[in-house]
Amino acid sequence: TGERFQNELEVSRRIQHPNVLRCEGFYQDHVFTAFGMDYLNGGTLSDYLEKNTVSPWEEFIPLMLQLCSGVHALHFNGIIHRDLKPENILLTPNLDLKIADFGIAVIGDNVTCGEDDVMVGTLNYLSPEYIEKGIYDMRSDIYSIGIIAFELLTGKLPFSGKSPLENLMQRVQDKPLRPEYIRNDCPFDLSNIVLKALHKDPEKRFQSAAEFADALMQTESFEEYVRSGYDAPETYQPTALP
Repeated sequence: TGERFQNELEVSRRIQHPNVLRCEGFYQDHVFTAFGMDYLNGGTLSDYLEKNTVSPWEEFIPLMLQLCSGVHALHFNGIIHRDLKPENILLTPNLDLKIADFGIAVIGDNVTCGEDDVMVGTLNYLSPEYIEKGIYDMRSDIYSIGIIAFELLTGKLPFSGKSPLENLMQRVQDKPLRPEYIRNDCPFDLSNIVLKALHKDPEKRFQSAAEFADALMQTESFEEYVRSGYDAPETYQPTALP
């Protein structure tokens, strides 16, 4: 627990970004160890998914761009989150997004790759290379946000084995269904982007969260989003990311 608290505080020390939860203050005595953090009263992305069968386009686009922006900022500052999932993404009622829970994050000045003897993280969001070889890098986080994108689009996980072991093996051996097979109105180009993020080979995924965001902003869905009068904040643009 102490190490997880130290990770939270170290991330807070390293990064100030509108899409990353900030911790402030630290308290410890012989009974309690605690810290303060920003208050968000919109629940988690998991709560959002429970209320919405699928995400409307006008909400999917800004949610994913904010998520990519926050993840890119983490990676730029030498932080691999390693547990990106809807439960660790907090929202305001206006769907402003902040990434939280850095308890198992890896933090360093030149963090690019690591290896574990014991599996950590949440099973449904682990990358194939981590499941198969115990290795991870920043592209493992890209895989996790690809799963989150798939969930937002379809209301389902890309793999649904009958047991945890079957679920893990499907990710190593199989390709996910195309999102439009589940959601008929899912555009082809958007489906391709999500599937690229979920590629089994990390070399064939997006190599950064900024690249993921840039691909999203090249889609017709993004153009329709902007034409409909919604803002496209500069902080979502890869050129404006740190």
